Amino acid sequence: MASVYFDPAVGGDGSTVTDDSNASTGLDNGGHRTRFVPALAQIVAIAANVVTKAAAAAASAASALGAPGTNATSTSSLTIGTGAISLTLAQTGKAYSVGQSVVIARTSAPATTAMWGVITAFNSGTGAMTVQVATGQTLGSGTFTDWTISLTASGTGVPGTRQISAAGLATGGGDFTADRTITVTAAALAAVRTGTTKTQVMTPGDTYDALAEVTLTDAATIAVDMSTFVNATVTLGGNRTLGNPTNAKPGQTGRIRVVQDGTGGRTLAFGSNWKREGGAPTASTAAGVEDYIDFDVVSSTKIRYNFAKNPS
Repeated sequence: MASVYFDPAVGGDGSTVTDDSNASTGLDNGGHRTRFVPALAQIVAIAANVVTKAAAAAASAASALGAPGTNATSTSSLTIGTGAISLTLAQTGKAYSVGQSVVIARTSAPATTAMWGVITAFNSGTGAMTVQVATGQTLGSGTFTDWTISLTASGTGVPGTRQISAAGLATGGGDFTADRTITVTAAALAAVRTGTTKTQVMTPGDTYDALAEVTLTDAATIAVDMSTFVNATVTLGGNRTLGNPTNAKPGQTGRIRVVQDGTGGRTLAFGSNWKREGGAPTASTAAGVEDYIDFDVVSSTKIRYNFAKNPS
């Protein structure tokens, strides 16, 4: 006698079919009329089960290739921070072990959001993992649910005790326990004209802004403070003397535009520190006319100048 057992382990229902005239299992003596179709259905069910398991095995193999034993993902809600970080891997059966160093990086922004630490607890069957993250072993901030976990070299991450130090004209810096800023201050207009600060950087814009004419105050003796201008102008409202400069710096150069007021006929004398070949010039006298003094500072008591009378 031959028989077939449809094993539930492979998709059957646990029934048996024989080729004899057994009253409950046999196909002979008319038994095929009631037992053949159910037996055929069992064969189909077992075949389908085999196909399903084969597909699952193939998918499992592909997953294993795409996700090695020490690479995993997690959708646990984690906040960037230090201390014990608990999460659950989306994949079970991973080959992590306590004591290994891992990086927990945000899948969508791994370069700016991550934590480094040492595994202190792991359950391969459930995927539950605890990672101890030390101070200085974090990057970024916030709470997220997309994470990739992978092995990393012990101590990977920038230790919080490391310093970024400012030097030269830069200020700021500090350790890596927080975001830090390095600042280089651009020189203000007044700083360029004064020419004494050594803690600021001069830009092309600063330079040209500093060259704008500054109006000197008209007076019997016109005060010339060379720390307040590079180029200047003054309108003569009477007979005047251009006073000896203060705060003159050797090497400084510039220009002073001298304008006759609406009356004209104003004279201009020069303080003793103004030096010109041939002595002091005679200013133009017509109303509204402009003369130009081009100077360079030899020393604080010697300012060499040229006088351009009403150039046209």
